[in-house]
Amino acid sequence: AGALKKFGLEDHSVDLTQKEHVDQYCAVYQATDKYLVGGQQMADCFEKAFGARYEQLLSFGSPRLTTYRHIDRHAHQQKLKKQLGIQNKVAVYLPTYR
Repeated sequence: AGALKKFGLEDHSVDLTQKEHVDQYCAVYQATDKYLVGGQQMADCFEKAFGARYEQLLSFGSPRLTTYRHIDRHAHQQKLKKQLGIQNKVAVYLPTYR
């Protein structure tokens, strides 16, 4: 249960013996006002990985995806491309935080 990979201070690439680096990570994490979490398991992960406090965690649950499963994706794509004047294929780049 919880996250699929380690992140924050639990990430294997973080050398916990380097106090200066750990302090830098912690300063960034503590500057964060709120963390949006899907539930208690995710909250537990954020507490361990970022040293997040209970009052920083906002639990919103998981978004409902039913709407997206029942959409005519091809028709929606064509409508959007027409609105934006796109005639060719579209490449989408969505980087993730590592």
